[in-house]
Amino acid sequence: MEQTDKNLPPIACSLNALTDAERHREGELLDLHLESIRERRERADGYSYRYPEDPGLFARMAELVGLEHRCCPFLDSRLEWAGAEATPWLHVTGGARVKPFVADTFGAPHD
Repeated sequence: MEQTDKNLPPIACSLNALTDAERHREGELLDLHLESIRERRERADGYSYRYPEDPGLFARMAELVGLEHRCCPFLDSRLEWAGAEATPWLHVTGGARVKPFVADTFGAPHD
């Protein structure tokens, strides 16, 4: 069954989904995300971000994903770190309609 835009959640953040303290923490974590990116890749449905191999950073990015899920339910996020030689990646997707939001919030590849 094909989804239409009217079947999809609106592209609107729920500003009251987080407390003031959680919103502040989200801002700190977004700053850390932007500082920690080692590689950015554009995808058809969003963007992917590679981080250094740091378990503490990975845990903080999982916290970011949890906060973002609550306030921006239209985003699909997947945090992965697989295999001995792999590095952590965050994939933020949601289709072409959310790509501009993802680029503005999480960072687009540099030209």
